[in-house]
Amino acid sequence: MKARFILIGAFLILMALMLPTIMMATVYYAPSNVTVSGVKSYINGIQVQATPINITTPELTFKITVETGGEVITRVHISGYKTHSYDATTKQFTRISDQTLFYDVTMQETITDKEWTYTYTLPSYGGYLFMGTYEIGTDWYQVLSVTSMWDESGETFAASTAETVNLGPIQITLGFIGIICIIYGLIASKKRGRWS
Repeated sequence: MKARFILIGAFLILMALMLPTIMMATVYYAPSNVTVSGVKSYINGIQVQATPINITTPELTFKITVETGGEVITRVHISGYKTHSYDATTKQFTRISDQTLFYDVTMQETITDKEWTYTYTLPSYGGYLFMGTYEIGTDWYQVLSVTSMWDESGETFAASTAETVNLGPIQITLGFIGIICIIYGLIASKKRGRWS
């Protein structure tokens, strides 16, 4: 009976660790029957790639383009999150524990079935995460994920990395319950003399 607690605990910890991967898989990977191809993302006319982008203005124009298959896209969407505050006195960025969603909008279709744009002016210095997705039916597919650090010297955009993944309350709770189950199972098994 106590061994079940160890297994349940191990399962909960595994789920907590896999949660970001499971959530990303539902957004990042399109099924093989989706015919959208040649998707590109731009910020102020500069294509988003692995190389960081430097921009010196808070006015940002996001653009998402597709070469083929745009007719099946029902909506293109962009959202922005504040990830870091900035102290102008110390010139330091401080990570915000709960990333704050500050906008979540549908992009304007500027060329039918080919191009969508949205312009936004950042409200203040700080760190930001921007995510762009397109919708086909009820499914969403991520096409843009960039981080930005903006201060007096300008702004640097970089393709989002695992560093931006925030351990959410669900992960922490699953991990904590899993650890307690394992400890209980070990203590209870030891008391019964199984490991003496």
